[in-house]
Amino acid sequence: MVDLTFDEVARWLNEPLTDPVAFENWVGNRLYGIEKESDNKSWEEALIRARLFKIKPTFDEALKEINSLPVVLDAVTPTGILTVSELGTIIAPTGLAGQVGKVGAEINGQKINFDEIFILKAQKGETVKLKIKLHGNLKVEKKNNFTVDVAGGEIGIIIDTRGRPMTLPTIDGFGRERLKRWQKAWER
Repeated sequence: MVDLTFDEVARWLNEPLTDPVAFENWVGNRLYGIEKESDNKSWEEALIRARLFKIKPTFDEALKEINSLPVVLDAVTPTGILTVSELGTIIAPTGLAGQVGKVGAEINGQKINFDEIFILKAQKGETVKLKIKLHGNLKVEKKNNFTVDVAGGEIGIIIDTRGRPMTLPTIDGFGRERLKRWQKAWER
């Protein structure tokens, strides 16, 4: 069991709580095994993200526990260039993300703002040459301008300009908007 606070779990919700007391009781019950999994996907994912973020498993360990790349990417926050089995490649620079709405990276001329997850379509078995230019203090292996060959996959190539260490969302409206934006990236 992992000690988690209400705020550590609630920060991962993309909708405002209509009944914070019910949520706080649900979190407590889930942590102490009183209540088994619920059918509320948003609450379950918030709890998983918070727990994984706190215990810091390896990327592979987290994927074995929950087969959801968006949840694992948020909670484990890997860095560098990582090929994930059949799913594709993740490019996650270190350094603090700059101002939201400003260009954080250019990938083959495509501009990607800071604090975003961008998915480049590339099929499984396809290798793509990327010319990467990172802005601000974002870097991959101490470089901010480089070319690399990466593998596509079922999801494609994921470029994560949220920076590392990642600034976590808050439980206010702006934090929820950030989460919604991150989650929409996976729906495209």
